[in-house]
Amino acid sequence: MPATAPQLPSPADAYNIVSDKVFNTVFFNKLASYGYAPRTPQEAASLLELHQKLETVNNDPAVKAAEAAGNPYAVASKGLDSYLASKGLDGGIKQASVAQRDQELLQFTDQLMNDPDVYGAALTLKAAQAAELIEAARGN
Repeated sequence: MPATAPQLPSPADAYNIVSDKVFNTVFFNKLASYGYAPRTPQEAASLLELHQKLETVNNDPAVKAAEAAGNPYAVASKGLDSYLASKGLDGGIKQASVAQRDQELLQFTDQLMNDPDVYGAALTLKAAQAAELIEAARGN
């Protein structure tokens, strides 16, 4: 008798699986590396909410412009970063940071590679994305 294929989650459930098993794991591991760990589920939820709010502020161009205008040292630092980057010089700081992030990502990817929930979630999200592209191509 042939084995039946596992039931894939809905796109919303797939997003939640990826969010929980990938983003939240990375986020809380990073906080733990700095000595911060939630003690309760409520603290974890508050940290996630705080992260979302800070990301919103961090990505707001008006906030970035106001921050830069009010801090001449930040303007000078960003200008120096741009100049150094244009010359291929940053003292190795960015390269070291990227290398560390890449290494952490590879380690985490190895852990998730055999997780059937994450695999199914990825399939569902890609299928949903493909369906959206097909609909857009049809002009619907």
